[in-house]
Amino acid sequence: MCSMGESDGAPISIDLLQKIIGMLHPIEMKVLIALENSRTLKDVSEKTGLSVDSVLWAFESLKGKNLISVEEVLISTYELDVEGEEYLKQLFPEQRVIKKLIEHGGASLIEDLQLSEAELKIGLSWAVKLGWISIEKVNGSRLVKLKVENAADLVNNYPPYTLLSKIKNGSPLSNEDLNLMESLRKRGRIIKDRSVKEVKASLTQVGLKALSMIKELFSIRDVLDIKNIKIVNELTRDIIVSGEWPNLYFRPYDVSAPVKKLIFGKKHP
Repeated sequence: MCSMGESDGAPISIDLLQKIIGMLHPIEMKVLIALENSRTLKDVSEKTGLSVDSVLWAFESLKGKNLISVEEVLISTYELDVEGEEYLKQLFPEQRVIKKLIEHGGASLIEDLQLSEAELKIGLSWAVKLGWISIEKVNGSRLVKLKVENAADLVNNYPPYTLLSKIKNGSPLSNEDLNLMESLRKRGRIIKDRSVKEVKASLTQVGLKALSMIKELFSIRDVLDIKNIKIVNELTRDIIVSGEWPNLYFRPYDVSAPVKKLIFGKKHP
Protein backbone atom coordinates (compact mmCIF):
# COMPACT_ATOMS: atom_id res chain seq x y z
CA MET A 1 0.00 0.00 0.00
CA CYS A 2 1.59 3.26 -1.08
CA SER A 3 0.92 6.69 0.34
CA MET A 4 1.20 10.20 -0.96
CA GLY A 5 2.22 13.12 1.23
CA GLU A 6 -0.14 16.11 1.13
CA SER A 7 0.67 19.68 2.10
CA ASP A 8 -2.93 20.43 3.11
CA GLY A 9 -3.74 17.38 5.16
CA ALA A 10 -2.44 14.11 6.56
CA PRO A 11 -0.94 11.57 4.12
CA ILE A 12 -3.58 9.40 2.52
CA SER A 13 -3.13 6.00 0.93
CA ILE A 14 -4.09 5.27 -2.65
CA ASP A 15 -6.35 2.49 -1.42
CA LEU A 16 -8.18 4.84 0.94
CA LEU A 17 -8.56 7.45 -1.78
CA GLN A 18 -10.02 4.83 -4.11
CA LYS A 19 -12.54 3.92 -1.41
CA ILE A 20 -13.45 7.60 -0.95
CA ILE A 21 -13.98 7.97 -4.69
CA GLY A 22 -16.14 4.86 -4.71
CA MET A 23 -18.39 6.42 -2.06
CA LEU A 24 -18.80 9.79 -3.78
CA HIS A 25 -22.31 10.78 -4.74
CA PRO A 26 -22.81 11.60 -8.46
CA ILE A 27 -23.40 15.24 -7.48
CA GLU A 28 -20.07 15.31 -5.65
CA MET A 29 -18.32 13.89 -8.71
CA LYS A 30 -19.85 16.51 -11.00
CA VAL A 31 -18.82 19.30 -8.66
CA LEU A 32 -15.32 17.88 -8.26
CA ILE A 33 -14.87 17.73 -12.05
CA ALA A 34 -16.24 21.28 -12.42
CA LEU A 35 -13.77 22.62 -9.86
CA GLU A 36 -10.93 21.86 -12.23
CA ASN A 37 -11.77 25.09 -14.09
CA SER A 38 -14.22 26.94 -11.82
CA ARG A 39 -14.11 28.23 -8.27
CA THR A 40 -17.20 30.17 -7.28
CA LEU A 41 -20.51 28.69 -6.16
CA LYS A 42 -22.30 30.50 -8.98
CA ASP A 43 -19.90 29.31 -11.69
CA VAL A 44 -20.03 25.68 -10.54
CA SER A 45 -23.83 25.81 -10.39
CA GLU A 46 -24.01 27.18 -13.95
CA LYS A 47 -21.43 24.75 -15.30
CA THR A 48 -23.02 21.65 -13.78
CA GLY A 49 -26.68 22.65 -14.09
CA LEU A 50 -27.07 21.86 -10.38
CA SER A 51 -28.98 24.11 -7.98
CA VAL A 52 -27.01 26.37 -5.66
CA ASP A 53 -28.22 24.33 -2.68
CA SER A 54 -26.96 21.10 -4.28
CA VAL A 55 -23.56 22.62 -4.95
CA LEU A 56 -23.37 23.98 -1.39
CA TRP A 57 -24.14 20.50 -0.07
CA ALA A 58 -21.40 19.04 -2.29
CA PHE A 59 -18.93 21.72 -1.15
CA GLU A 60 -19.49 20.83 2.49
CA SER A 61 -19.36 17.09 1.83
CA LEU A 62 -16.19 17.28 -0.29
CA LYS A 63 -14.60 19.59 2.27
CA GLY A 64 -15.28 17.00 4.96
CA LYS A 65 -13.43 14.44 2.84
CA ASN A 66 -10.46 16.85 2.46
CA LEU A 67 -10.93 16.93 -1.31
CA ILE A 68 -11.58 20.69 -1.47
CA SER A 69 -11.13 23.79 0.64
CA VAL A 70 -13.96 26.31 0.96
CA GLU A 71 -13.82 30.01 1.77
CA GLU A 72 -16.35 32.80 2.06
CA VAL A 73 -15.36 36.20 0.70
CA LEU A 74 -17.22 39.50 1.08
CA ILE A 75 -17.45 41.24 -2.29
CA SER A 76 -18.22 44.96 -2.42
CA THR A 77 -20.72 45.74 -5.13
CA TYR A 78 -23.38 48.32 -5.95
CA GLU A 79 -27.11 48.50 -6.43
CA LEU A 80 -29.63 51.15 -7.39
CA ASP A 81 -31.20 53.21 -4.62
CA VAL A 82 -34.72 54.63 -4.72
CA GLU A 83 -34.00 57.49 -7.11
CA GLY A 84 -31.77 55.28 -9.25
CA GLU A 85 -34.62 52.83 -9.78
CA GLU A 86 -36.94 55.70 -10.68
CA TYR A 87 -34.47 57.23 -13.14
CA LEU A 88 -33.85 53.86 -14.78
CA LYS A 89 -37.58 53.57 -15.50
CA GLN A 90 -38.31 57.21 -16.39
CA LEU A 91 -34.89 58.67 -17.41
CA PHE A 92 -32.96 61.31 -15.46
CA PRO A 93 -34.84 64.62 -15.04
CA GLU A 94 -32.43 66.39 -17.42
CA GLN A 95 -33.03 63.71 -20.06
CA ARG A 96 -36.77 64.17 -19.74
CA VAL A 97 -36.38 67.94 -20.20
CA ILE A 98 -34.42 67.37 -23.42
CA LYS A 99 -36.96 64.83 -24.64
CA LYS A 100 -39.81 67.32 -24.15
CA LEU A 101 -37.83 70.09 -25.86
CA ILE A 102 -37.25 67.85 -28.87
CA GLU A 103 -41.00 67.22 -29.03
CA HIS A 104 -41.51 71.02 -29.06
CA GLY A 105 -39.08 71.59 -31.91
CA GLY A 106 -36.07 72.51 -29.78
CA ALA A 107 -37.47 75.66 -28.14
CA SER A 108 -40.47 76.34 -25.94
CA LEU A 109 -41.83 78.53 -23.19
CA ILE A 110 -41.26 76.80 -19.91
CA GLU A 111 -44.97 76.57 -19.04
CA ASP A 112 -45.71 74.84 -22.35
CA LEU A 113 -43.28 72.03 -21.54
CA GLN A 114 -45.46 70.92 -18.61
CA LEU A 115 -42.45 69.92 -16.54
CA SER A 116 -42.81 67.88 -13.35
CA GLU A 117 -41.43 69.14 -10.06
CA ALA A 118 -38.26 67.05 -10.47
CA GLU A 119 -37.79 68.30 -14.04
CA LEU A 120 -38.21 71.92 -12.90
CA LYS A 121 -35.96 71.72 -9.84
CA ILE A 122 -33.38 69.17 -10.99
CA GLY A 123 -33.69 68.68 -14.73
CA LEU A 124 -33.45 72.33 -15.80
CA SER A 125 -30.49 73.12 -13.55
CA TRP A 126 -28.53 70.08 -14.69
CA ALA A 127 -29.35 70.70 -18.35
CA VAL A 128 -28.03 74.26 -17.99
CA LYS A 129 -24.99 73.11 -16.02
CA LEU A 130 -24.14 70.57 -18.74
CA GLY A 131 -24.51 73.20 -21.46
CA TRP A 132 -27.44 71.48 -23.12
CA ILE A 133 -29.96 74.34 -22.92
CA SER A 134 -30.26 78.08 -22.43
CA ILE A 135 -33.05 79.89 -20.61
CA GLU A 136 -33.99 83.40 -21.69
CA LYS A 137 -36.60 85.82 -20.41
CA VAL A 138 -39.16 86.69 -23.10
CA ASN A 139 -42.16 88.95 -22.37
CA GLY A 140 -42.22 88.03 -18.70
CA SER A 141 -41.86 84.31 -19.35
CA ARG A 142 -38.88 82.00 -19.77
CA LEU A 143 -37.89 80.52 -23.12
CA VAL A 144 -35.98 77.24 -23.02
CA LYS A 145 -33.82 76.44 -26.07
CA LEU A 146 -31.59 73.52 -27.02
CA LYS A 147 -27.91 74.41 -27.43
CA VAL A 148 -26.69 71.08 -28.76
CA GLU A 149 -27.16 69.35 -32.09
CA ASN A 150 -27.04 65.76 -30.83
CA ALA A 151 -29.99 66.15 -28.48
CA ALA A 152 -31.41 62.72 -29.30
CA ASP A 153 -28.14 61.08 -28.17
CA LEU A 154 -28.53 62.73 -24.78
CA VAL A 155 -31.82 60.90 -24.40
CA ASN A 156 -30.66 57.54 -25.76
CA ASN A 157 -26.97 57.38 -24.79
CA TYR A 158 -26.57 59.43 -21.61
CA PRO A 159 -23.59 57.95 -19.66
CA PRO A 160 -25.20 58.21 -16.20
CA TYR A 161 -28.26 56.35 -17.49
CA THR A 162 -26.06 53.70 -19.13
CA LEU A 163 -24.31 53.28 -15.77
CA LEU A 164 -27.63 52.65 -14.01
CA SER A 165 -28.43 49.97 -16.56
CA LYS A 166 -25.03 48.30 -16.03
CA ILE A 167 -25.49 48.24 -12.26
CA LYS A 168 -29.00 46.84 -12.57
CA ASN A 169 -27.78 44.06 -14.89
CA GLY A 170 -24.64 43.29 -12.87
CA SER A 171 -22.38 44.17 -15.81
CA PRO A 172 -18.65 44.90 -15.28
CA LEU A 173 -17.84 48.53 -14.56
CA SER A 174 -14.97 50.46 -16.17
CA ASN A 175 -12.78 53.05 -14.44
CA GLU A 176 -14.85 55.72 -16.17
CA ASP A 177 -18.00 54.18 -14.70
CA LEU A 178 -16.49 54.23 -11.20
CA ASN A 179 -15.52 57.89 -11.56
CA LEU A 180 -18.99 58.75 -12.82
CA MET A 181 -20.50 56.86 -9.90
CA GLU A 182 -18.70 59.13 -7.44
CA SER A 183 -20.34 62.19 -9.01
CA LEU A 184 -23.76 60.53 -8.94
CA ARG A 185 -23.39 59.82 -5.21
CA LYS A 186 -23.51 63.58 -4.63
CA ARG A 187 -26.90 63.83 -6.34
CA GLY A 188 -28.87 61.89 -3.74
CA ARG A 189 -30.17 58.36 -3.38
CA ILE A 190 -29.19 57.06 -6.80
CA ILE A 191 -26.59 54.37 -6.04
CA LYS A 192 -25.76 52.54 -2.82
CA ASP A 193 -23.04 50.12 -1.74
CA ARG A 194 -23.81 46.49 -1.05
CA SER A 195 -21.68 43.65 0.32
CA VAL A 196 -22.26 40.19 -1.11
CA LYS A 197 -20.96 36.96 0.39
CA GLU A 198 -19.31 34.83 -2.28
CA VAL A 199 -18.48 31.19 -1.65
CA LYS A 200 -15.37 29.85 -3.35
CA ALA A 201 -13.88 26.37 -3.43
CA SER A 202 -10.61 24.95 -4.69
CA LEU A 203 -9.20 21.46 -5.00
CA THR A 204 -6.76 20.32 -2.35
CA GLN A 205 -3.76 18.18 -3.27
CA VAL A 206 -5.85 15.15 -2.33
CA GLY A 207 -8.70 16.51 -4.45
CA LEU A 208 -6.41 16.98 -7.44
CA LYS A 209 -5.26 13.37 -7.13
CA ALA A 210 -8.85 12.20 -6.77
CA LEU A 211 -9.86 14.18 -9.86
CA SER A 212 -7.01 12.64 -11.82
CA MET A 213 -8.12 9.17 -10.76
CA ILE A 214 -11.76 9.90 -11.65
CA LYS A 215 -10.80 11.16 -15.10
CA GLU A 216 -8.68 8.07 -15.65
CA LEU A 217 -11.45 5.82 -14.34
CA PHE A 218 -14.02 7.36 -16.69
CA SER A 219 -11.50 7.68 -19.57
CA ILE A 220 -12.09 11.44 -19.61
CA ARG A 221 -9.54 13.09 -21.90
CA ASP A 222 -11.22 16.25 -23.13
CA VAL A 223 -13.15 19.10 -21.53
CA LEU A 224 -16.61 17.82 -20.68
CA ASP A 225 -20.02 19.35 -21.00
CA ILE A 226 -20.48 18.69 -17.29
CA LYS A 227 -24.08 19.86 -17.31
CA ASN A 228 -25.09 16.98 -19.57
CA ILE A 229 -22.96 14.09 -18.29
CA LYS A 230 -24.79 11.47 -16.28
CA ILE A 231 -23.20 9.54 -13.44
CA VAL A 232 -25.27 6.60 -12.23
CA ASN A 233 -24.94 3.98 -9.52
CA GLU A 234 -25.86 0.86 -11.46
CA LEU A 235 -26.85 -0.49 -14.83
CA THR A 236 -30.60 -1.04 -14.84
CA ARG A 237 -32.95 -2.62 -17.33
CA ASP A 238 -34.42 0.79 -18.18
CA ILE A 239 -30.95 2.14 -19.00
CA ILE A 240 -30.22 -0.83 -21.25
CA VAL A 241 -33.56 -0.50 -23.04
CA SER A 242 -33.11 3.25 -23.53
CA GLY A 243 -29.76 2.71 -25.20
CA GLU A 244 -28.22 5.44 -23.03
CA TRP A 245 -25.67 3.25 -21.29
CA PRO A 246 -22.69 3.91 -23.64
CA ASN A 247 -22.95 7.63 -22.76
CA LEU A 248 -23.22 7.17 -19.00
CA TYR A 249 -20.53 7.17 -16.34
CA PHE A 250 -20.96 4.44 -13.76
CA ARG A 251 -19.88 5.20 -10.24
CA PRO A 252 -17.24 2.69 -9.09
CA TYR A 253 -17.87 0.33 -6.20
CA ASP A 254 -15.43 -0.78 -3.56
CA VAL A 255 -15.64 -4.55 -4.03
CA SER A 256 -13.36 -5.13 -1.06
CA ALA A 257 -15.77 -3.49 1.37
CA PRO A 258 -17.27 -5.85 3.96
CA VAL A 259 -20.83 -6.98 3.33
CA LYS A 260 -23.50 -8.03 5.74
CA LYS A 261 -23.42 -11.75 6.47
CA LEU A 262 -26.47 -13.71 5.48
CA ILE A 263 -27.91 -15.98 8.15
CA PHE A 264 -29.67 -18.97 6.67
CA GLY A 265 -32.30 -20.95 8.53
CA LYS A 266 -31.74 -24.51 9.51
CA LYS A 267 -32.80 -27.23 7.13
CA HIS A 268 -36.01 -28.86 8.24
CA PRO A 269 -35.94 -32.63 8.53
